[in-house]
Amino acid sequence: MNLDAIDRKVLIFIKVLSTVLIAGAIALDSWIVARAFPFSELPHFFFLLFWFTVFALGSHLIEGIIGTVVAFRRKENAIAAGIYIFFTGTVGLLEVLKLDVSS
Repeated sequence: MNLDAIDRKVLIFIKVLSTVLIAGAIALDSWIVARAFPFSELPHFFFLLFWFTVFALGSHLIEGIIGTVVAFRRKENAIAAGIYIFFTGTVGLLEVLKLDVSS
């Protein structure tokens, strides 16, 4: 199955959800870092959540870098592609790479 075979509404939902979650992860990490260093009195749950969001942001960053390099080699707008892929994740990367997804 390729990316075109997946329902368009599902892809849009995944992209919007991914963008909202990554923006939320950035905001949450910023808040935790701003609160944790001066006071160091946050509950342990927030630090676990912090490391989970760091992992998600890191994986999206790697995908964005891969997309940026591919777009640059294709003489496309590399910065826009990298930002798009950073926020949309694997779906955006597959879209930019135009790869087939086999089940």
